[in-house]
Amino acid sequence: MYKCDDIKKITIIYSSSGPGSYAGEKFKIIQSESARAICREANRLGISIEKLFKEREDVESVVINRDVSVIPQKTAHPPEKKSNAEEEKPSPAPS
Repeated sequence: MYKCDDIKKITIIYSSSGPGSYAGEKFKIIQSESARAICREANRLGISIEKLFKEREDVESVVINRDVSVIPQKTAHPPEKKSNAEEEKPSPAPS
């Protein structure tokens, strides 16, 4: 099952149509709400979006572009470097 609200667009790449043509020459981009409607249909049928298209058209491949949330990163700080004086502290003498 897909999270349809995350889908931004679907790109369909059609199979080559004969001698002298190349796979990927013909493609279709389906944007926003139409892409989400296709997603909902695939979910309803319990099949992948790619299978949904391949059952109806001569499709080479399907690319699904989603919105991906990026976790905000904290400002990176290098580790604090100890001063030479701190690094060279003599160890206590044994008693």
